[in-house]
Amino acid sequence: VWNKLQTFDIKYADIGYAMMFGDSSQIDEDVISAFRTTGIAHLLAVSGLHVSIIAMMISVLLSLLKLPKGANFAVMTVLLFAYCCLCSFSVSVVRASLMSLLYLYLMARGKCYDRLSALAFTMCVILLISPLKLFNVSFILSFVAVYAITLLMKLFEDLFDKVCHKKLSKTIALIFAVQVGLILVQLYFFKNYTPMSIVCNFISIPVATIAFIMFIITTVISCMFPFMSFMAVGYDYLMGLIVRFNYTLSKIPLVVAVNNLSFWIIILGLLAIALCSGFVFIKKRYKAVGMSIFAIICTILMFV
Repeated sequence: VWNKLQTFDIKYADIGYAMMFGDSSQIDEDVISAFRTTGIAHLLAVSGLHVSIIAMMISVLLSLLKLPKGANFAVMTVLLFAYCCLCSFSVSVVRASLMSLLYLYLMARGKCYDRLSALAFTMCVILLISPLKLFNVSFILSFVAVYAITLLMKLFEDLFDKVCHKKLSKTIALIFAVQVGLILVQLYFFKNYTPMSIVCNFISIPVATIAFIMFIITTVISCMFPFMSFMAVGYDYLMGLIVRFNYTLSKIPLVVAVNNLSFWIIILGLLAIALCSGFVFIKKRYKAVGMSIFAIICTILMFV
């Protein structure tokens, strides 16, 4: 696939390849550095977002074939397993694939899908196969991100519904939930956090999602019909906008750095997320008191 992409003369084919297979070895170091500084380096690796897009596209194709639900599930299982193999069984890919298959299975059986239960089930499966993944940074980032989305998205969605359109509020809520959930984890493992990452993710993720879909469609069509490789121009243009935008913002010296952060702060942060979510049925004033206590303890631990 990589050799075929090179023949299409796509300037940012290396980024599309990294988004699809998780191999960023071909990407220029300046681009990687800029994306890390602005907090969108996750776009250069295969994440749950990319797996969801691929699973959605496969589902659309399978629905056109009008196969039985059991056959659809079997085909989806085989294709996602093959994709996991191509991505060397990356934690985020396996996690997203298992959750997608669990969702499809429950929908086919007419059962209710609960994301938090699915997340816990997926975590148990991965740790049973490879217990040491518990200490893997990618494992922690992937599961904390989905944990934060599950618990905080509704909270932020209700907040942003008051000021913007419902569909836009969902996008903003998703980005805010992930960013809030990962702040402490990023400070612990990487010793710094970029506040501008919320803005960069808000602009870059929707554009990158469209570009990634265009990249997949262009790659498939161009491999079958090389004369249609001109379709890659749209992907190249959108990805070029993302690169230039983030490269410009990466020059702004706005970084929060923290050293020697206690791991207990992450635990308290996860408990705080659960406390302020709709999964904890207590009055708002008690939640406010609990969050204040968590904030005080976290502040103390930062300077201990």
